[in-house]
Amino acid sequence: MKFQSVNELKYFDFQDCRVLSAALKDSLLTFETEALIVKRGNSQNRQPFDSYAGRAVISFEGVKILKALKEGYKRYTADDVLVEEVPDRELTAEEVRDLGSLLKDAYLYEVEKDHFEEGQTVYALEFESPGEDLFDVLDTDNYGLLITFESVTVSWDQYMNRVGG
Repeated sequence: MKFQSVNELKYFDFQDCRVLSAALKDSLLTFETEALIVKRGNSQNRQPFDSYAGRAVISFEGVKILKALKEGYKRYTADDVLVEEVPDRELTAEEVRDLGSLLKDAYLYEVEKDHFEEGQTVYALEFESPGEDLFDVLDTDNYGLLITFESVTVSWDQYMNRVGG
């Protein structure tokens, strides 16, 4: 790919990022995405503004998944009465191996440093899977991963539009 950014996660914004495909093989976790924002200051962005990348591949090498969750929720009435509560649930080993189907078409809306553990930085990745009706936000599945990795490379071939422009 024409552009490659190595270990520069702080120079990306994931707010609009959609996962087209995901795969976990051995210690390599990859996401093919669209609508990833390359921030001003990224070594590969020579523009004085943030820009959308075309289709991008995010590759976490030497990855260890410390925790994988399907996030729970609480549902309330308009009078603030709890109607339903579903707790967080750890994903099974089989579900983790099949992340590709779980996260296909999900929004990867957050990638951030979470904490330090045993001398390594732990990152939190947050996903929201749209329901059958893209405009119904009540029935969506949300997933979270806590990972460590040796390096991350983001690759893309072209820039799309300027963000907010």
